[in-house]
Amino acid sequence: VRAPAKVPKSWLSGINAEYGMADDEDYDEQHQDDGGSHDIVPHRLIKLRACLICGLVKEYKQFIEDGCNNCTQLGLQNDTEKVEGCTTPNFTGLIAMMKPERSWVAKWQRLKPNSVPGCYAVSVQGRLSQEMINIVTECGIDYHPLDQE
Repeated sequence: VRAPAKVPKSWLSGINAEYGMADDEDYDEQHQDDGGSHDIVPHRLIKLRACLICGLVKEYKQFIEDGCNNCTQLGLQNDTEKVEGCTTPNFTGLIAMMKPERSWVAKWQRLKPNSVPGCYAVSVQGRLSQEMINIVTECGIDYHPLDQE
């Protein structure tokens, strides 16, 4: 059994720079906890729900506590009825995106460039009720069902 070859750190820096990735030290400096925004990811893989408007995946509890970080106009925080009407547990696949504004996957999924970094459903089953569509439209959100091909 041979030991894996060591790759010189200078090679990794070149690759990271070419593909827009940060070295570990750079990442740590850029992502120090400043008390500001943070990446939105589920804490556990139970009771996950996907937003029917943008596809963001979080735990049910996270939607109740924080609402949808992309669809803030809806005011889902602390409103179980709205959370249940605007999210669904019926989705398939997860995509993790750290830079939606530069991600080809974000474009493929038709996410807006200002979407928050986080986990998104590959496909979402279900649609908003007509009542919720009216509320979404009043909030200025252009709703396109995510369950369409």
